[in-house]
Amino acid sequence: LSQLTRAFLHGDIFGHARAFGNTLLGTPLHFAHSQLLFHSLVNSSAQQTARFILGSLTALSLLRYARGLSRAFGTGVGSWYIVLQATQFHIPFYASRTLPNTFALLLTTSAFTALLPIPGASAARQRSQVRRGIYLLVAAGVIFRAEIALLLGTQVIFLLSTHRASLRTVILAGLPAAALAIAASALVDSAFWLRPVWPEFESFVFNAVNGASAEWGVSPWHTSRAVHTRYRAGGARAGPPAARVRGAV
Repeated sequence: LSQLTRAFLHGDIFGHARAFGNTLLGTPLHFAHSQLLFHSLVNSSAQQTARFILGSLTALSLLRYARGLSRAFGTGVGSWYIVLQATQFHIPFYASRTLPNTFALLLTTSAFTALLPIPGASAARQRSQVRRGIYLLVAAGVIFRAEIALLLGTQVIFLLSTHRASLRTVILAGLPAAALAIAASALVDSAFWLRPVWPEFESFVFNAVNGASAEWGVSPWHTSRAVHTRYRAGGARAGPPAARVRGAV
């Protein structure tokens, strides 16, 4: 705690904040990696502690979704969902990584759990669950990944077409959630970055509006097949020169 206090008093916390390159509101466990908090409270690896907590939360959200699937469509569906997630590569690999995508996964999985039908539930409870799902999807898109707007849009179309929600319900849930999430993200991140900023909006403008996403690097369309497969099979010498990959469009 004394380290944390000194960091605030001397402004060191802002140096740590800028180093992360992503929204601080969206990465509280990432902030713990700076050793300002976890090393002051527990005498263990900050990274291991943070990743253990995040991985546990991710697993819990997936299990809750599987339970919701079993309740809505039968135990077989929920069981196969667990098998699917446990036997693929991406979920186990990324479940504990302190990335915006992982935090967004927590919220979107919880949102889809709320959006699942509940057999025998009252209409009021169903509407409440739909509103909760919309809240979470909006928050995930505003704070973590703007692309979730596409996921939200398809879900809204489905809810409206199946009469599980009215347009009024969607608007009354979505607008307050967006306003609150924008305000929270802008206030917290502006304090850390020392300038007015809404990080996910800036990211969207940079990548989508300005079309500058290629500045992060590009690879040929066949990279996964032609480069990475041979790299795994034959070592680093099997891949093409780095300049050739960087120059491909």
